[in-house]
Amino acid sequence: MFPSAWLYRIANNEIKLYYRNPHSRTDSFDRMLERSDTEPMADYILEEELIQAQEELARHDQFLFFQQKIKELPLKYQEVLSLRYFEQKSVRDNGHILGKSDGTVKLLLHRGIEKLKKYV
Repeated sequence: MFPSAWLYRIANNEIKLYYRNPHSRTDSFDRMLERSDTEPMADYILEEELIQAQEELARHDQFLFFQQKIKELPLKYQEVLSLRYFEQKSVRDNGHILGKSDGTVKLLLHRGIEKLKKYV
């Protein structure tokens, strides 16, 4: 069993024990708010969270789009773009890994990016 799996097992067992206990009754959200003396979040905070979530979703969709477009490029461009932007490798490291000179790596990066710009 993986080290984190036993934590999930313990948590699952604790949840089951909690709900087996007849004293644990579900409570309405309104009653919980009344007892806790807390106020619900202001509308502007919820709107701000919604805007942030929508922006994050848009960035994720854009990431998936370009990831797919990179897969459609020839392998030589896929390699340098993946190492540079997904693996965060420098041009020099990229060259060592691929057995290419720094100039060749820069040229492949430039051409790969130019091909991707056609999709923007």
